[in-house]
Amino acid sequence: MNDMDVSNMSSGENVPPGWKSREVRDELDTLLRRDLLGPWDGEAETITGSVGPRDRYITGLLAPLDAAEGEDPGRDDEDLDAGEFGDESDDKPVAGVSALTLFPSSMGVTFTVDAGVDEVLVRASWGRYTKARPEGASVDVADGEDATPALTVNEEDTDRRAKRPWVRTPQQGSVTLDLSEADETHGGRFRDEKRVCPDGAPNVWVRWIVRARSDGRRVVTVFLVNRQTRDEFGKAAGVDAGWMFQSHLEVTAVDGQSAVFVPSDAGGGFVSETEDREQAMLAMMYRHSPEYAAGHGVAVGWNEPEDLDPIGEGRRAWRLFTDSLPTHDVPQTAAPTAADVPGFGDERRPTGFEQIVASFG
Repeated sequence: MNDMDVSNMSSGENVPPGWKSREVRDELDTLLRRDLLGPWDGEAETITGSVGPRDRYITGLLAPLDAAEGEDPGRDDEDLDAGEFGDESDDKPVAGVSALTLFPSSMGVTFTVDAGVDEVLVRASWGRYTKARPEGASVDVADGEDATPALTVNEEDTDRRAKRPWVRTPQQGSVTLDLSEADETHGGRFRDEKRVCPDGAPNVWVRWIVRARSDGRRVVTVFLVNRQTRDEFGKAAGVDAGWMFQSHLEVTAVDGQSAVFVPSDAGGGFVSETEDREQAMLAMMYRHSPEYAAGHGVAVGWNEPEDLDPIGEGRRAWRLFTDSLPTHDVPQTAAPTAADVPGFGDERRPTGFEQIVASFG
């Protein structure tokens, strides 16, 4: 893409002076990512008004276990229900009819590691949104570890329909995956799971499956799973409290820099044209564009070492990451002109049809 100066364009009144078209495009990409994926206002943002986080953001969400398995209750917080604080009056509005809807509660990635790699590090991050506690309210917890906090509002609070803001709390954790268990004693296949944040989010898990290959490499599938439920946060936290927003996975070597990921077809050899002509053609066309991972319910990207030979053998990646709003830079294509092609338009240049024409006398 050419860097065109857009500072003097009529539609660029708000464009900083000297900006190029590439900078404008990058800024647009950033704004779209903040708007659709979030967070719009930083890691500890606050969402005010009647719009909740599930209305605000449309991608990168993982549903709580009860929402993923059944019906979506819709907006049953104080935006629709004045009785959230314990009021069972009959004047509250009736919520819309719930529809059976399926929501993803997990996302994952499959990749291949080189022979001799026994461990990889998985980092998970997401945002949790909960309703802010009203001013003057107190939380009373009943006896028992499974009790739901009850919110008590002072009698002076006459506006119980007041909108409480949603507050974002960043969540993150890491898990080291042991890949060495996928040996002959397990039939070349092994699966396990661990909690990402045992203290802060005990019901968010990382699950993985390892499959050993005959060449010593291992194929690994990793999933980030939301096993939280809305009830465990209490009704006062809001209907979206159990959802995970801006969900993200990152996989590296344990040291965070070794290039241990190999292309998914590494070691498989070229496809014979007699076996599959189309696959053989694709393998030839994209032989310099290796695929290091495949996403499940999410896109995936990777980083190769900066000093890597782009057309050399033995290509590796050192980092894999999920992306709920992927982008791709398409190179600009310019059609050649007559001046760019030697002999183009030259009437004296043989075209190859002279002998054919002469054969007809």
